[in-house]
Amino acid sequence: MTVTKITLKEAVAIINQRIIARDKEIIHFLLNAPTIELQGFIHEISTNDYSDWFKRAKVALEIRLAEEAAKTAGILIQHTELLTQQTDKLLNESASLTKLTKQLTFWTIIIGIFAAVQIVIMIIELFKH
Repeated sequence: MTVTKITLKEAVAIINQRIIARDKEIIHFLLNAPTIELQGFIHEISTNDYSDWFKRAKVALEIRLAEEAAKTAGILIQHTELLTQQTDKLLNESASLTKLTKQLTFWTIIIGIFAAVQIVIMIIELFKH
């Protein structure tokens, strides 16, 4: 037997009108409804007269929220792994930049020394004439 898909409003109406023959449709709704519709269903039905449906809807909502949290955690783990890889690359690049900066400093000092020696030679030759 195929169960007809129903909307939030139809599910609430079935519960409020106490149509027991359509319980399978309500169960199907609870199993497949998006989180926002489950919340709406919980808020629309009376907790006093239909506490069994309220409890079932609450369990379905908690399961749905747990599933969504698990998906979100999985995405967060993927992003964390990607960030870790990027951080490792950044550390390697930083180490390379540090080495290059030290080499640049060394060669700058060497050029500075050559320039100073050249200036001294030019001054000595200037006074020789």
